[in-house]
Amino acid sequence: MSVFKSLLMTAVLGASVNTVGAATLTESLLQCNPQFFQTLYQHRAALSKVVNVEHDNKGNAWIPVKDEEVGIAFFTQPIHDKKLTLSGYYERFYDLDKLGKYYFWGFLINEPIEAVVAATPEMGWQHSDDLYIANPQIKLKQDMPWQPNPSTTNGIAPMVGSAEKVLMLSSKNGKSVLHCSIQGSIDQALLYQERPDIAAGNQ
Repeated sequence: MSVFKSLLMTAVLGASVNTVGAATLTESLLQCNPQFFQTLYQHRAALSKVVNVEHDNKGNAWIPVKDEEVGIAFFTQPIHDKKLTLSGYYERFYDLDKLGKYYFWGFLINEPIEAVVAATPEMGWQHSDDLYIANPQIKLKQDMPWQPNPSTTNGIAPMVGSAEKVLMLSSKNGKSVLHCSIQGSIDQALLYQERPDIAAGNQ
């Protein structure tokens, strides 16, 4: 194989890591479903080049966030996704007692909120206070399926006994955090269903 062909193959492989894989990751996150962690698993080799990645034996992977105060595992180099630039993985958890439990996970994006909204028009973003939300869903009872929740309001806790799921976009120091949230009455069965990474030991 010629040196030129070797360099060309290296360039193509590099482009697939930084562009195609990232687009798949972002599109998967936008759905806010458990398959996101399977997508992380499928691209764990590429992700492992920029951040620590762990996985189970069921086809799920996750990015551990060790600094709970910051809530972000920063990438050693950004991953380009079309018009967006992913620079870290975001994860948070809050237990607000009677107001419910709140789990957040997603990506830190270098571009401001306006650029993310413009890059994802298919989501039909709703402006709510200081952030944007999309695809709000609700479980009125734990044994019921997720259903659309058009009446969701930022800052209002879910009804007791119910759980909510929503895609959120917030601002952080001029950048954006694109993340999913499940919140409210989250028992272990529901948590493990939506967050297979936690079921596998991600703390």
